Order: sequence, then structure tokens, then C-alpha cells
Amino acid sequence: MNWESPSFREGSSQDGLHSKPHPAHLSVDSAGRLCLWRDGSADCFANAEWRVSERLGQTPRFFELGDQGRFETRDHAGVTELLKKAQRASPLQWLFLLESRTRWVLAALLSCILLTGWMIAYGLPSVAKVIAMQLPASTAISVSEQVLGQLDRQFLNPTQLPQATQQRFSNTLPNAGGSCRFTL
Repeated sequence: MNWESPSFREGSSQDGLHSKPHPAHLSVDSAGRLCLWRDGSADCFANAEWRVSERLGQTPRFFELGDQGRFETRDHAGVTELLKKAQRASPLQWLFLLESRTRWVLAALLSCILLTGWMIAYGLPSVAKVIAMQLPASTAISVSEQVLGQLDRQFLNPTQLPQATQQRFSNTLPNAGGSCRFTL
């Protein structure tokens, strides 16, 4: 056998009985079966008898080979080629292609920033309004009084307006404000 052939992929295998990895090769035969070559002999597996881990960056890929253990390789291009030859597409290959393209990563980042901005500007106020409408009136009054009290203590100071101006406001505002109470 020509181990340098592009149809053979180098890696290591564990037989399921021992923890020590052994040098091995993978190939796909003419029937589309995956063949594991160890010590000069091959064990072949139909498509239903094996599965491969998804690609995650540059971490090794694993082939789970039923009762025969597993095969590990870092040859990602070779794994993709073997999957094509075995007529098995990796369902998440498109995700790896997206995450390895700068423009798609930047587009996703921009989308996240825009979505976050939209949620802050429109989503949170909308949710707050829905929640506020569900509160009983007594709770709304209690919360309002607490917020106004906190504002008075931390941010608002007594007025510096002359007494005549204060009196004019006191005479005008009760008619305009309805049931609102205020003090100057």
C-alpha cells in the first residue's frame, strides 16, 4: 500500500482494550466504506457503523469505530476529503466555514451590537411597560412614592424661587395637575 496516497490519512488509533494509541491510517474503499489500517491489516466499516466528531478549531478529530475503538487525527483537510469520499457530509461544516471568515465574524459582531442597542432602546422599555401594566394600583402608588422620595433625597434641592413666584405656581398648578400633590 502507498501510505503517501491522498486517500490515506495518518493518525493514531485506540483499540478499545488498551489506552495506548497505535499508529494507524484511514482510507475509503471503492464501496464507500471507511477502512482503518493497523499493523498492515484493515478493518472496514459501513457508514452506519462509524461517526466522526465535529470540527472545533484545530483540535483533533475523532472517528468512533463501533467496537474497534477510535481513530484520532489532526488532518482536518483529510477528514473533509474522507467524508466526501464516503459520501457523508458534516452537518456543521458550514458553521466552521462561517467562523473562519473575517467578514462573517464582523457581520455577526455588528449584528450583536445592533441587537443589544435595539434591546436597550426599545426592548427593555416595552417589557417594563408590559410589566407595569400588570402591577396592581397599590403597588404602582407605593413604588412611585418611593422613587419620588429617593429623588428628593439624592438629586432635588429646595427651591430658590422668590416667595411671590412660588405662590403663583401654587395657585396655578393645582388646577392643571388634577389630583397631583406637590410642594415647593
